[in-house]
Amino acid sequence: MKSFEQQYAMNVLACIYETEKEKGGIKGEYGRVCHKFPYMVLTNGLRLTVAFFQAKGGVHTQYLNDMSKVLGSDDWTDLLSKNQMEYRMMTLQSLKAAAWFKRYAQTILKVDADGSTGESESTNLQIPLDIQGERESG
Repeated sequence: MKSFEQQYAMNVLACIYETEKEKGGIKGEYGRVCHKFPYMVLTNGLRLTVAFFQAKGGVHTQYLNDMSKVLGSDDWTDLLSKNQMEYRMMTLQSLKAAAWFKRYAQTILKVDADGSTGESESTNLQIPLDIQGERESG
């Protein structure tokens, strides 16, 4: 029998691969949403974060649909209409699943926390101005 963490990892991986296959360049935006969700839940709570994502639509809705699949339900209303103890458990479960979304966004989608994608970046080393000044005087 697999643990919840293993189940989350496998289900999230399937969602990330589906997103990676999609055309239209949503990878970057989806990756940013994967990074934002856990911080928003910790700051605002699960109910407010879900309401905000539902209002935003688009990629945010896709993320919520993927998250609800991972958590084993099709309806956020059902997930969030629990009593206080069940709601706390749902918040913990969503944060554990969100950690997998975030990890896979970094490794598979190549989207960092700041929203930059590793595909087009190059590392340019520049000489600091104070060192440049030493060269001219020396």
